Amino acid sequence: MAGKSLFYLLSKLTKDVLTELIQSKDSVGSFCDRGIIFSLCVMIFVLPASIALLDSFAALAICFYFLKKIHCVVIEWPSRTPCLNLLGKIHFIWQGFAPPVNFLNRPLQFLTLAVFISVLFSQYPTLSLFAFFGKFIKCVFLYFSFIEAFSDEKRIRIFLKFFLASAFITALNGIIQHYTGFNYLNWHFISVDRVNSFFNTANGLGAYLLPVIGIVTHFLYSAIVRKKSWVLGGVLAICLVILLACLCWSYSRSAWVGYLVILFVMVLFDRRKMLFLGVLLLVFIFMFLPSLSNVRHLHLINDNSGMGIQKKDLFQDIESILKQGPVHDVKFILEEGGSGRFNFWMNAASIIRSSPVWGSGLNTYTRIIKRNPDQKTWWYAHNSYLQMAAEIGLVGLACFLWMLFVLLWHGLNYCKQIKDLWPLTFLQGALSGLFGLLVQSFFDNTFYTVQLSMLMWVIFGLMVAVTRLNSKVDEQEVPDTSAEFYFNRGITSVDQDNFTQSIADFTKAIEINPNVAEPYCARAVAYDIKGKFNQAITDFTKAIEINPKDIKAYYTRGVIYVKKGKFTQALSDFTKAIAINPDQAEPYCARGAIYGKQRKFTQSLSDFTKAIEINPNYADAYNLRAFLYYQLKEYDKAWAGIHKAEELGGTPNPRFIKSLKKKTGKDK
Repeated sequence: MAGKSLFYLLSKLTKDVLTELIQSKDSVGSFCDRGIIFSLCVMIFVLPASIALLDSFAALAICFYFLKKIHCVVIEWPSRTPCLNLLGKIHFIWQGFAPPVNFLNRPLQFLTLAVFISVLFSQYPTLSLFAFFGKFIKCVFLYFSFIEAFSDEKRIRIFLKFFLASAFITALNGIIQHYTGFNYLNWHFISVDRVNSFFNTANGLGAYLLPVIGIVTHFLYSAIVRKKSWVLGGVLAICLVILLACLCWSYSRSAWVGYLVILFVMVLFDRRKMLFLGVLLLVFIFMFLPSLSNVRHLHLINDNSGMGIQKKDLFQDIESILKQGPVHDVKFILEEGGSGRFNFWMNAASIIRSSPVWGSGLNTYTRIIKRNPDQKTWWYAHNSYLQMAAEIGLVGLACFLWMLFVLLWHGLNYCKQIKDLWPLTFLQGALSGLFGLLVQSFFDNTFYTVQLSMLMWVIFGLMVAVTRLNSKVDEQEVPDTSAEFYFNRGITSVDQDNFTQSIADFTKAIEINPNVAEPYCARAVAYDIKGKFNQAITDFTKAIEINPKDIKAYYTRGVIYVKKGKFTQALSDFTKAIAINPDQAEPYCARGAIYGKQRKFTQSLSDFTKAIEINPNYADAYNLRAFLYYQLKEYDKAWAGIHKAEELGGTPNPRFIKSLKKKTGKDK
């Protein structure tokens, strides 16, 4: 039953993604994007429960990414490469496989180079080489796949649904495990006192929950304080309590420290949250403190922890206690196994001293530790940063920390710039959760577990994707000077009434960079002037796909639809333009004209009046409203509108003036 219920929930969540896939256009690029989205959504859903499925769907997403890039190179090859030499063609292929431009590209390039050099100097080259391509490069391309496909808010929301649903099921399984001693996924008997849910270790569960708690906490605050949505707030509050209970019963002290960091970062974002966060801290303390003191009361980095016990013996003790019955106490094991992190850190420091610059080689730490003949130690440093320095050297660690600094710095800056509530709330939550995860990683090998390392790179991708929503090219991004040159030259040609040349220039700019809306809009205007309405509509449609909030594209496309006599489509475009920005007068005036033509005089009068309210100096609106009053036989108001339009420099239609004089017998 448990497996069926999980499958049912997964199928329900997949509905949105499959709908996107079915409704996608025939283009290979669009299909690949949706393939990446589907793969990553399923991957994040199964991340806690199955490493095999996690790897499979991550690989599927990367395959879709390469398929899209190969398709783009093949399509553009005939038109872009005839004049290029061999080096130029190689550079073209290299650019074709490059990820979208973003602020992490440069530090990520240096990190990749540092890791590769550590492979060259590795004490176990074969082991390091397999890890470089099988782990590190896979995670990097997973990140590339994410920012390639998740280019709008709708897609990010779909992914977040999968992420939060998976986290909720994982936490719920931890609660069931705490009270029953059974795993919900396979209903196997496991340890009761320290929950690990679907993860191999309780510390792994605690690390996984931190980013989720950061995101849910921010959305809860937004729902209650900003949106005043008590229903949504109640649902999020229940979810947060379950997440916190599972975090507590993992008895992962490093994760508790991470939780405190999340609360601290939230206060830094907004001091008004202090009371709200104080309540959350009290809930955590007073509801769960008794069980903490009864089960686990070691210091965070306790070094007096029975290091004489070998790991194998410790597991044998656990098995012997499990055989005693469904109710048991692991207090002895927790104290005897303990932390002993000072000893672990000293082992890592000794490896760093032996190879400080490039390290011992990627994925070699365990192999080197096993050289110790007594083997009375754990095989990980229990500090991700020390283990990273031991394997890829201080240079590699510095590159990684540089990448983290750039990510956090830009994330914090974007929080000051973003005005939309949803992206701001999510980005603040992701930043808080990432800060907590990074602090937790100081006390555990978080970066070196398959599930959590992929989760970390996915969070990187999420944050970069959100900062790219409706934002201008970042100041550190290198502009495409070639595309910019052709675009500017096309604008100059338009000013000189050379529309044939301008269309050619805009087309060249689009070929170089097809992901910018402005060249499509400019070429559409040129097509419109030349009377090529179908091509103009196609270009405006493409511009709207790239930037769905481009009010000018909707408005101008609507005007062209009017020229073609397609008033229903024009009415839809003007209405969308008004929805995007209700403070623009032109769309109201245009929509009012269509309503008048359809003899919907009430709506027409309302739109003309609204346009005049927004822009009292809008002569065309007075002219059109005057003609509407003429149709309504309100001739005095029609004359008043004409006089106002003339005062503002407008020119009423002479035939209309002649008809109005005939009806009223007046000259003015």
